[in-house]
Amino acid sequence: MKILFLNCFYWPDLAGGAERSVKRLADLHVKAGHEVSVLTTHAGPGIKQDDVDGARIYRLPPNNVYWAKQADQPSSWKRMMWHGLDSYNMLSFQQARKLMQDIRPDVISSQNLPGLSVSAWSAAHSLGIPVIQVLRDYYTICPRTTMYRDGHNCETICQSCSVFRLPHARLSGRLSAVVGCSKAVLDKHLQFGMYTDVPIQRVIYNAEAIQAKATRQTSEEGPFTFGYIGSLTEVKGIPQMLRAFQQAQSQTRRPLRMVVAGSGPESYVRQLKSDFSSPDIEFIGHSAPEALFLRSDATIVASVWDDPLPGVTFQALAHGVPVIGTQRGGIPEMVSDANNGLLYNPDQADGLLQAMIRVVNEPGLHTRLAANTVPSAAPFLSEERLFSDYMSLYGEVLRR
Repeated sequence: MKILFLNCFYWPDLAGGAERSVKRLADLHVKAGHEVSVLTTHAGPGIKQDDVDGARIYRLPPNNVYWAKQADQPSSWKRMMWHGLDSYNMLSFQQARKLMQDIRPDVISSQNLPGLSVSAWSAAHSLGIPVIQVLRDYYTICPRTTMYRDGHNCETICQSCSVFRLPHARLSGRLSAVVGCSKAVLDKHLQFGMYTDVPIQRVIYNAEAIQAKATRQTSEEGPFTFGYIGSLTEVKGIPQMLRAFQQAQSQTRRPLRMVVAGSGPESYVRQLKSDFSSPDIEFIGHSAPEALFLRSDATIVASVWDDPLPGVTFQALAHGVPVIGTQRGGIPEMVSDANNGLLYNPDQADGLLQAMIRVVNEPGLHTRLAANTVPSAAPFLSEERLFSDYMSLYGEVLRR
């Protein structure tokens, strides 16, 4: 089978977990003997071609006022212009259509589209190629991709977003299938009227072939260490997490430590380090997940936005580390409250604080949670299941 993946960035241009998931999925298809191509973007002029681990990569130029992955923060007027062009990029349409015509894939797997735009859907439709849209964020209903603004999750689509997303709503009916990487992300799009006319709607969880094992011995003595790994940004709830940690220090029967791994905007990270300067809080920058889990008694996933399916959650569980997570997005689809972790409502002022105190102070709780972590991670560790789910979906799409 010939499969074309669409994604804004591709190896070695990785922006986050979504890009790693797309790369992993493409690798599985190559390994199974399918002919895989990827249409993505790059920072320079012209269309570049290269091969990555058996897949043929076509990299379009930005076709906009800047590349979506540029390091410098663009001005507000440039961002506005960028989103206007990205709502339906005609130049990308022409380039994508020509490449699709040359490649002639049996099916297109459309992933994250910033920089390519939904004009790629039109290009495929004009050639009669079925398209499956995979939802890994909220890009097709929110230019910011998060549905989060001014400290709150959006309850409606704001006027500016609705203007920029008119082409997306109009063209979505041409898709053959839509897939959510979690039930939460699919349901939220359907709630706002997006993809309701798409004939096949499916949830296919991400997967990563981690060797599941408890890497840290639980103990009822000595300091209790909370770990965080991920991007250091507003939507990840970092200030709320660190504030709760400091408040918990005087209310637990054991001393507490916090290890924060990850990176973010330089000024934001500098402010965090200043606001929460403490010998008990360690910012370690980039870290391999397993290295962080080896140091953690519990992992905190403090996302305040509807995080679709943060992979650190099942990664922590696979390493035997209980998760304290918000009742947001796809987190409750991985964490079962009081079974393999604890869930809390981030809108409740002391929700995280009480969860942190409870996991440390309640006799035997941490041990019981840790015992259930590895088995609960199993559905998210099977790449065979992931590949099989997509192959079944392709068959269903091509039979229609």
